[in-house]
Amino acid sequence: MSQQQAKRVTSSEQYTRIHNLRKDIDAVDAEIARLLEKRFSLCSEIGKLKREFDLSVEDPRREIVVLTRVAEATEDRQLRESVLNVYRIILKESREIQT
Repeated sequence: MSQQQAKRVTSSEQYTRIHNLRKDIDAVDAEIARLLEKRFSLCSEIGKLKREFDLSVEDPRREIVVLTRVAEATEDRQLRESVLNVYRIILKESREIQT
């Protein structure tokens, strides 16, 4: 087998591995979207109750609890800050939905 042929096989194998990983990512993305939709629906219900009882949308203590739980649930310490950054955005969107 020539070096050119070996490179093609390697490239083909790499493409297949990347393609398979992307399929896994697509499945995870679909699950994340479904769960976010459920979370935001619950936030909408909480927003209705907060308006009914004249409560503030912002609850810094609750957000600290959520972020702490997320940090503790993130097993890979190298990914923890990235996960927390995503959750900060989720919390911001959750407040928007509650208004």
